[in-house]
Amino acid sequence: MRSLQWQKNWCKSTNLPIHYKYTNICIFVEICNFVDKMNIRTNDTIMMLIGKDKGKTGKILQVLPKSGKAVVEGLNLVKRHQRPKKQGQKGEIISRPRPIDISNVMLICRHCKKPSRMGMRREGKKVFRVCKRCRGEN
Repeated sequence: MRSLQWQKNWCKSTNLPIHYKYTNICIFVEICNFVDKMNIRTNDTIMMLIGKDKGKTGKILQVLPKSGKAVVEGLNLVKRHQRPKKQGQKGEIISRPRPIDISNVMLICRHCKKPSRMGMRREGKKVFRVCKRCRGEN
Protein backbone atom coordinates (compact mmCIF):
# COMPACT_ATOMS: atom_id res chain seq x y z
CA MET A 1 0.00 0.00 0.00
CA ARG A 2 1.30 3.41 -0.95
CA SER A 3 1.80 5.94 1.84
CA LEU A 4 -0.33 9.08 1.77
CA GLN A 5 1.45 12.35 1.17
CA TRP A 6 0.49 15.44 3.15
CA GLN A 7 -0.32 18.50 1.07
CA LYS A 8 -1.45 22.01 1.94
CA ASN A 9 -4.71 23.24 0.40
CA TRP A 10 -5.97 26.84 0.36
CA CYS A 11 -9.54 27.84 1.16
CA LYS A 12 -11.07 29.54 -1.89
CA SER A 13 -13.14 32.06 0.06
CA THR A 14 -10.66 33.34 2.68
CA ASN A 15 -7.23 32.33 1.33
CA LEU A 16 -6.34 30.52 4.59
CA PRO A 17 -4.51 27.19 4.56
CA ILE A 18 -6.53 23.98 5.04
CA HIS A 19 -4.47 20.95 6.08
CA TYR A 20 -6.96 18.19 5.21
CA LYS A 21 -6.03 17.20 1.65
CA TYR A 22 -4.32 13.93 0.83
CA THR A 23 -3.04 13.30 -2.71
CA ASN A 24 -4.48 9.77 -3.03
CA ILE A 25 -7.87 10.36 -1.42
CA CYS A 26 -8.37 14.04 -2.38
CA ILE A 27 -10.47 15.13 0.61
CA PHE A 28 -11.49 18.77 0.47
CA VAL A 29 -12.77 20.45 3.61
CA GLU A 30 -14.22 23.97 3.53
CA ILE A 31 -13.93 25.75 6.86
CA CYS A 32 -15.62 28.95 5.81
CA ASN A 33 -19.37 28.27 5.63
CA PHE A 34 -20.26 31.36 7.67
CA VAL A 35 -19.51 33.91 4.94
CA ASP A 36 -22.89 33.50 3.21
CA LYS A 37 -24.77 34.69 6.31
CA MET A 38 -24.11 38.39 6.91
CA ASN A 39 -26.19 40.47 9.31
CA ILE A 40 -25.43 43.78 7.65
CA ARG A 41 -26.53 45.18 4.31
CA THR A 42 -25.73 48.17 2.13
CA ASN A 43 -27.10 51.52 3.43
CA ASP A 44 -27.23 50.29 7.06
CA THR A 45 -25.89 52.61 9.76
CA ILE A 46 -23.18 51.06 11.92
CA MET A 47 -20.89 52.00 14.81
CA MET A 48 -17.17 51.11 14.96
CA LEU A 49 -16.16 49.01 17.97
CA ILE A 50 -12.37 48.86 17.47
CA GLY A 51 -9.59 50.99 16.00
CA LYS A 52 -8.79 54.64 15.46
CA ASP A 53 -12.44 55.41 14.61
CA LYS A 54 -13.87 53.68 17.70
CA GLY A 55 -17.32 55.06 18.62
CA LYS A 56 -17.90 56.80 15.26
CA THR A 57 -20.89 55.99 13.08
CA GLY A 58 -21.14 55.67 9.32
CA LYS A 59 -23.19 54.32 6.45
CA ILE A 60 -22.22 51.09 4.67
CA LEU A 61 -21.26 51.66 1.03
CA GLN A 62 -20.39 48.10 0.06
CA VAL A 63 -20.52 44.63 1.63
CA LEU A 64 -17.90 42.00 0.73
CA PRO A 65 -19.39 38.65 1.86
CA LYS A 66 -16.54 36.43 0.61
CA SER A 67 -13.97 38.18 2.78
CA GLY A 68 -16.43 39.03 5.60
CA LYS A 69 -15.79 42.77 5.34
CA ALA A 70 -17.66 46.00 4.65
CA VAL A 71 -16.68 49.43 3.32
CA VAL A 72 -18.05 52.27 5.50
CA GLU A 73 -18.40 55.88 4.42
CA GLY A 74 -15.94 58.17 6.23
CA LEU A 75 -14.42 55.46 8.47
CA ASN A 76 -11.10 53.59 8.26
CA LEU A 77 -9.71 56.13 5.80
CA VAL A 78 -6.31 55.55 4.23
CA LYS A 79 -4.35 58.17 2.30
CA ARG A 80 -3.21 57.21 -1.19
CA HIS A 81 -0.85 59.21 -3.42
CA GLN A 82 -2.19 59.66 -6.92
CA ARG A 83 0.15 60.46 -9.79
CA PRO A 84 -0.76 63.15 -12.32
CA LYS A 85 -2.69 61.70 -15.27
CA LYS A 86 -2.03 64.50 -17.76
CA GLN A 87 1.03 66.60 -18.37
CA GLY A 88 0.93 69.81 -16.36
CA GLN A 89 -1.53 68.36 -13.82
CA LYS A 90 -0.41 68.02 -10.19
CA GLY A 91 -0.39 64.83 -8.19
CA GLU A 92 -2.62 64.66 -5.12
CA ILE A 93 -3.24 62.76 -1.90
CA ILE A 94 -6.65 61.06 -1.75
CA SER A 95 -8.38 59.59 1.34
CA ARG A 96 -10.17 56.34 0.57
CA PRO A 97 -12.27 54.15 2.88
CA ARG A 98 -10.80 50.66 3.33
CA PRO A 99 -12.80 47.49 4.16
CA ILE A 100 -13.46 46.72 7.84
CA ASP A 101 -14.11 43.25 9.26
CA ILE A 102 -17.78 42.89 10.18
CA SER A 103 -16.86 41.63 13.65
CA ASN A 104 -15.53 45.15 14.39
CA VAL A 105 -18.81 46.95 13.66
CA MET A 106 -22.24 46.94 15.31
CA LEU A 107 -25.51 47.72 13.60
CA ILE A 108 -27.49 50.73 14.84
CA CYS A 109 -31.24 50.10 15.19
CA ARG A 110 -33.49 52.36 13.10
CA HIS A 111 -36.12 52.58 15.86
CA CYS A 112 -34.20 53.08 19.11
CA LYS A 113 -31.11 54.67 17.43
CA LYS A 114 -28.74 52.62 19.63
CA PRO A 115 -26.15 50.01 18.67
CA SER A 116 -27.60 46.56 19.25
CA ARG A 117 -27.45 42.96 18.13
CA MET A 118 -29.96 41.70 15.57
CA GLY A 119 -32.07 38.57 15.55
CA MET A 120 -34.14 37.00 12.78
CA ARG A 121 -37.91 36.50 12.72
CA ARG A 122 -39.93 34.61 10.12
CA GLU A 123 -43.45 35.44 9.00
CA GLY A 124 -44.43 32.94 6.34
CA LYS A 125 -41.70 33.00 3.69
CA LYS A 126 -40.35 36.44 4.63
CA VAL A 127 -37.47 36.89 7.07
CA PHE A 128 -37.09 40.12 9.08
CA ARG A 129 -34.22 41.45 11.20
CA VAL A 130 -35.32 42.27 14.73
CA CYS A 131 -33.50 44.49 17.26
CA LYS A 132 -32.63 42.63 20.48
CA ARG A 133 -33.11 45.83 22.56
CA CYS A 134 -36.43 47.29 21.39
CA ARG A 135 -37.83 44.36 19.33
CA GLY A 136 -38.31 46.72 16.37
CA GLU A 137 -37.97 45.51 12.80
CA ASN A 138 -35.04 46.73 10.69
